[in-house]
This record gives sequence, structure tokens and C-alpha cells, in this order.
Amino acid sequence: AELKRRGLTVLRTDNTGHEGTRARGASAKRDDVGASWLLRPDEHTPGVFSLVPTKRRSAPGRSGALTFRRHTDEAGLLHFDPVEGAGAPTFGQRLHEARVLLDRIGVPRDSGQRKAREAGMEELRRMEAAGEPVPPISARDLERAQKERRLVIEVVTDHGEEV
Repeated sequence: AELKRRGLTVLRTDNTGHEGTRARGASAKRDDVGASWLLRPDEHTPGVFSLVPTKRRSAPGRSGALTFRRHTDEAGLLHFDPVEGAGAPTFGQRLHEARVLLDRIGVPRDSGQRKAREAGMEELRRMEAAGEPVPPISARDLERAQKERRLVIEVVTDHGEEV
């Protein structure tokens, strides 16, 4: 409670017990958490896992599972990489594609999210009609990307050159 009062994030792990469906005393343990995720191994691919959301108390955030591959490198360090082609691209990948698209079509960084979304969606429709590869991004991804782009502060020298 004190950590929450101070606005600090706390991560707590637990196991699901021998039943595999819920931890013993789970209701009491989960009453004070804002979000709960279940780690599940992929049934067909060794080393691939998904974090599946099971409970969310606060405003909605990511709604789907996070799928990743666990592996060690030559030095023995453990890595967790997003799994390519395991369903939808990660949020970071979609946001990157949205920023690239907005830059490519010349949407100014100081435009509003609605204008960026409309311009981006129009370009996606044009790409699809022309038979070009269309990045897997949504209208919401375009809005979030524009919000990020607006937050970027351009530093300008006395001579008007970007630094």
C-alpha cells in the first residue's frame, strides 16, 4: 500500500499451483493488484511463451497476449524477443510503422491527432487500392504515433539550424 501511495510500480510473481488454473488463495492475493497476467508456454514451439492478460483494474491498455521467444546467446545471457509472425505485430512495431507512414506522407509534427489519423487512413486506402503492401496499423496507432511526434521537441540554434 505504501509503494502504491508513492506512485511506485510493483511486480509480484506467483505460481498457479498444482491445478494449473489458479493459485491457492488467489482471490486474496490478487485483490490489491491493478493487472494480472498468466505466463503460458506455446504448446507447439519450445522456448516460445505468451503473457496473457487475466485481470485489469485500471483503464484498458494492451488487450492481447504478449508473445516472445526465450533464448540464450553465445555468452550465456538470457534474451526475450518478440515472436515474428506469431499473430499481430507488437505495439512497438505498429507504432514505428505509423510514424514512418506519417513522415513519408508529410504530416506535420504539430498537426492534431485527428488530421494525422485521417491523412494516414487515406494513404493506407490508397496503398491498398494500388496493390502496394499495407502496414498492419490502425487508426488508433496513427493517433498514438502523432501524439508521440508532437511531443518531440525540436531544438533550434540562434541561426535557425536544427541541432
